[in-house]
Order: sequence, then structure tokens, then C-alpha cells
Amino acid sequence: MITTTEEEAPGQLELDRGQNETKCGFSSSDEDTLQSPFHELLTPMSAFMNCRRTNPVDDSTNLVDFFETVRSDQFKEPVLRLRQHLDDYENAAADKIKRALPGVTLSGWAKARNQSAPDADRAVTHSGWLQCDFDGKDHPRLKSAEIKKMLKAVPFVQMVFDGPSGVGCKAVIRIPADVATHAAAFDTAAARFAEIGLTMDPSTRDPGRLCFVSHDPDAWMRDELAEVLVPALQSKKAKSKKASPRSAPSPSSSTAPLETTAEDIREMLGCIPPRPDYEDWLKIASAVWSELGTAGTALLETWSPEEEPGEYDAKFRSRLKDITIGTLVWYAKQHGFNATAAARRKHRVAKVKVVAGAAAGDQDGTGDDSNRVEVCFDPGSVYYDTVTGRFLVDAGRHYRAYSRRAPVIEGVRRFLVAKGMDDDDASAASDRAVLNAEIDAAVDWCGPIAGHKRGILRKGSLSLLVTTEPELVEPATGPCPLINGMLRDAFAGAVERVVFTGWLSGALHAVRSGMHQPAPMMVLAGAVNTGKSLLAWLVGELLGGRTANPFVAWSGTLPWNDNLAAAELLIIDDSVSSTDIRTRREFGARFKEAIYSAEVEIRRRNVSAISLRPVWRVLLACNDTADALSIIPPFDDDLADKISLLRVHPIRLPVDTSSADGKRELQRMLREEFPAFVAQLLALEI
Repeated sequence: MITTTEEEAPGQLELDRGQNETKCGFSSSDEDTLQSPFHELLTPMSAFMNCRRTNPVDDSTNLVDFFETVRSDQFKEPVLRLRQHLDDYENAAADKIKRALPGVTLSGWAKARNQSAPDADRAVTHSGWLQCDFDGKDHPRLKSAEIKKMLKAVPFVQMVFDGPSGVGCKAVIRIPADVATHAAAFDTAAARFAEIGLTMDPSTRDPGRLCFVSHDPDAWMRDELAEVLVPALQSKKAKSKKASPRSAPSPSSSTAPLETTAEDIREMLGCIPPRPDYEDWLKIASAVWSELGTAGTALLETWSPEEEPGEYDAKFRSRLKDITIGTLVWYAKQHGFNATAAARRKHRVAKVKVVAGAAAGDQDGTGDDSNRVEVCFDPGSVYYDTVTGRFLVDAGRHYRAYSRRAPVIEGVRRFLVAKGMDDDDASAASDRAVLNAEIDAAVDWCGPIAGHKRGILRKGSLSLLVTTEPELVEPATGPCPLINGMLRDAFAGAVERVVFTGWLSGALHAVRSGMHQPAPMMVLAGAVNTGKSLLAWLVGELLGGRTANPFVAWSGTLPWNDNLAAAELLIIDDSVSSTDIRTRREFGARFKEAIYSAEVEIRRRNVSAISLRPVWRVLLACNDTADALSIIPPFDDDLADKISLLRVHPIRLPVDTSSADGKRELQRMLREEFPAFVAQLLALEI
């Protein structure tokens, strides 16, 4: 029953909740309330267990039940967890919770909401209500409370509440209960809201749009029926669609680069963090499809892998057809994409090659097979990344990621057939093997870890997959006159040479054993063209060939530092450093924490942080001027013994390195001496 009470705040309804519950958790209203003057609030709506379900539960719901559910604590726990994940930039975890939430089609009732269902089942019996979303990102200068206050003053708004993300808000407005005028009503509402400075999300133009449950104790409903918003006779957007299917921009879209190519789209997707929340994901995918059709699916899978096989194919059929490529540009610009520069680029011919069922070879859709790598589909070498939903298969020096099961199953089948198994038996066994991999070979984190070899690494209850390893030079007895001569030139005194070679020897032992040993930051200072960069290159090659610059991560500029986990040598130079004393102190503190702690927190975008112990050495190369030397962290008491500062003198070289050919020749000569020099370092006793 719907009743009012004097204690209730003005403009609110108190709802006498019934005892019956649907499978989705919505209350079922008493049939007597159909005689209420508010009976239009009880028009049936379809309820769905989650966004993946295409058929509703047996019992319908209505706006009253939905409102009551939002105000209650029924979904408080998952919604608050979802919002906390978003606050912690853990979008993947938040999206997983959101997709599991029940939802309703506020605009009516239908037997199914997937595009492949018969037309009769997809037909919506309109409820007379329209869902309106107002995203926080579209209103950067307005707080959610301010948006809600503005909405409550609009006479055709019936209900206002916070969505599950807690950013922006949602409104339900009253329109004619007619599917034929739904789109026109949407456009009329968008225009009316635009007059007061509010931008409606274009996705709710679909009458079958799902609205997730939420938790908002302060959800508001008008204490009388809202006015009916009478739509214009013909939707302006519908007119523009007749002229050009892609010409109608969404309220949040921006102008797209002219003649957008697949490479432009790949670049824009690369700016956007993968695994956004569901609504953003669907808009981005629809924008790509609006330009490339089904060929865009390959780019989408590379950008944000499927959580379930065939997910993109299914969503293509129910894509948001009013979304244009401009929506993708808007999202990309929020993450640093320069649309003006992209529009000025020369047009490139780009085709996306969708590879279906390929077990190896061209997996990135470029059509280039020149670097084809033989992938071993031994069932024992197949792993499953629980974070990204990808399968990881041994490809020699690294693990190749597959977002679809089909190529992995086919690869395993071929492997088993090659081992002599009957084709039918191999097909059944490959299915079981890949399924078992999701259970028995699931890993909680994957990626390179400096100083660690490829393979499974156990860390407490976590299972980590180290995907690559340093390429170390095997020692061999022999002379290395060129390298030793370089070191004599670079370091004038015997003490300096011992400090440098001792530091490098310890680094080599640590990397080869996989055991991190704290060591000072090695600072090489010298005049221009003395050979500092050559020494840094030498150290990097001997430690496995993987380097990274930690300055951005250690100066507090960005929170992400996962690129450092893959490099044994962290190199800083004066071209990217800072002389600001606060930045230098922050950098020094981060260096001490990273090198002298038992573990380091590795933070990857959209993934929960994990504590690891990479094997690291830090080297800073700079000129010996006063300004250049001021990039070194200050020699405070806690850092004075953790920095080794050596002056580098000019190194005499056997070849002219002013040309690229000369540099390559010098590197070749040095590489020939690497085995002997490694043996010398490993035998060094300090």
C-alpha cells in the first residue's frame, strides 16, 4: 500500500512494503493498491537477475517497488563495496559487482531484451516512465546534490536517486505510455534539461534500457503524480538519422577526427584505461562499432578483453545505435588524447584483420606474420589470469594472452593430435584441459618481475605467473681488454673502479640468483660526451637488457609504477629529473623505500596493488655542472650512505661513434667481450 504520513519529509512517499519478494529481491506490491490514485506508479516493469540475463524473472515489478528497494538496505553492502572500489581506482572489481546487480527496464515490460529474440518477445508494453541518467563527468561543476535539487524542481520528474556508482544521479520522468513516441519523448526531455544546464546520457533512449538497483536512503519521489512531458510530434534526432545514420551527436560527444581510421581508433582506445564501468564500456564499444562495424571488435578485444566468450558479439546486436564515433573521442580526450593533432595527421590506410580461430601467429590483427612465434599449447603450459579473464600460453620467451577460449582449445587439440591422440579424443580432452586451466591453473597476478625467472611464483595464498625473464649473458673464460680499458679511462683512481665494479658484481649476483640485495644508488657524473650513457648501457645489458626510468613514479607525479617491475636496472638522467628540493626529497624517500624494504607495492592501473620484491639496481647519470648535480637527492642523514657519487672521465673508444653505424660496431665489439667480463665480475671478491 502507498500511504502518506505527517512525519514524512515534504515531497516524499512512505511505502507500506508487502511481504512477497521476487527472485531479484524487489518487493511485490499488494494488488489492492491498484485502486490507489497513484496506480500509474504500479504499471508493470520487467526485472532481471543481472545485466547478462536476457529474460526477466517470473514476477514483474513497478516503480513503487523499485523506489522502496533503492531506499532500503537490501543492496547496501554490494553498492557500497562498488563505490569503494571506484574510489580506489579498482574499476574492474567495481564493474564486476555492478554487472551482478539486479535491474529493471523502467520504461516497461517485455519477455526478452536481447536483439536476437523474436520481435513479439522484445516488444515493450510501455510503463509511461523514462529513465534519465546524469553522469558526473558531464557536469564537472555541479555536485550530485545540486543536480538532484534541480531535478526535483522539474514538474515532469517523478523520482530522483543516486545510481550504484554514486557519481551523478538518475531521474525517472513521466511520459506518454507509448513506445512509438518514446524516442521523441527522450529528445524533448534532453532539450528541456539542456535549457537548465543538465546533460542526459544518450543510452536511455532505448525503452529496453536496464536500470541497476542502487542504495540511496535519501531517494526522492514526488508526493503526487508528475506532469506528463508531451513529446514533439517528430524527434529531431530521428530526422537527422534519416539524413545520416552517424550525424546525430550524443550529448556527451565531441567532434571526431575526419575520416577516422582504425589506427586512429586504436590510438584513442589506448588512451582509455581498460575495463571501465559497464555503461561507459557499452558506449565506447558502440562508438567503435558505429565507425568500423563488426571489424571494430578486434580492437575492442585488444583494449578490454571479454569477461565471457562472445560478449562483444552479443553486445553488437544490442549496441547503442545513436552513439557516434564522437563519443569515443570525448572519452579519449578525458584521458589525454589530442584530437586536434589527430585530425591533422595524414590519412593512413588501415584495415583491421579479424583472426578467427587462429591458434598462433597474427594475434594483434595487423596482418603481419613476420615475427610469428611458435606457441606451445601443452595443457600444462596454459594458465588463466583471473584479473583480465585472459588465457596465458607459453610462447617461448614470454606468455601470449588470448581473450577467447576457442583459439586455446584449438591449439591444445592440435598439440594432443601431434602427440598421437585420436582426433575425437583430442577434441574432448582439449575442452576439459582449458576448462581445468580456469580452475587449477588460475593465477592472481601476471607480469614480469625483475630478477625472477619465467613460471609460477607462490606468494602466500596467491599464485603469480612471471611472464618474462632477463636475458643474461653466460660467463666464459677469456680476455676483455676493451671493457677493462674503458673502466680505467672512466674512473681515474683504483678506489673508484673497485666501487663501480663491486656494485656491478653485486647486482649481477643478485639478478642471477633472483635474490634482491639492497645497494646504494650509483651516480655517474661527468662532462658531456665522457661516456656516462655508454656505461649505463653496459650495466643494463649485463643485467638482462631491461631498463626503466623511475623518476615519475618516485617523484609522486603518478601513482602507477608497474612498468618498473619489469626492469632490473632503473636509470635516471638529468633530462627528466627535477631540481626542486621537495621533489628531490620525495624521490630520495621513494628510492630508499624501493631498494631497502623487504617488499615493494606494485600499483597497476585498474588492478589491485600487490607487494613484490623485484631485484633492482638504481643508476643516475648526469652532467657535472652545479645545476645538473642538484637533481641528486639531498645527502640527508638517512641517505648519505645510500648514494655513491663517482666522477666519469672521458673514455677513449676504438671506433668513431658519431654515426649510427659506428655505435652499432662499438656495441658489437663490447658484446663479444660480455661473457669474459661477466666471468670476471662473478669471480670478483670485494
